[in-house]
Amino acid sequence: MTRKQAVAELEAFTQDPNWQKLQEKFKRCPESRKMSELLGTAVLGRKGYSRQPRRESSLPVPPGLVHPG
Repeated sequence: MTRKQAVAELEAFTQDPNWQKLQEKFKRCPESRKMSELLGTAVLGRKGYSRQPRRESSLPVPPGLVHPG
């Protein structure tokens, strides 16, 4: 699946009336932002996308392997 197809599918999904109802519920709920973020990452994650940048490895780097920059 190309990125374009995935985006089109995601847009179609957000046009779904059931999705719109859910969004309305979340807007009224105080935890809404957290919930929609979770939902967003769940949807994007399922497509193989993540809104969070990949975290740098926390392993110590041996002195000879320090990346320039």
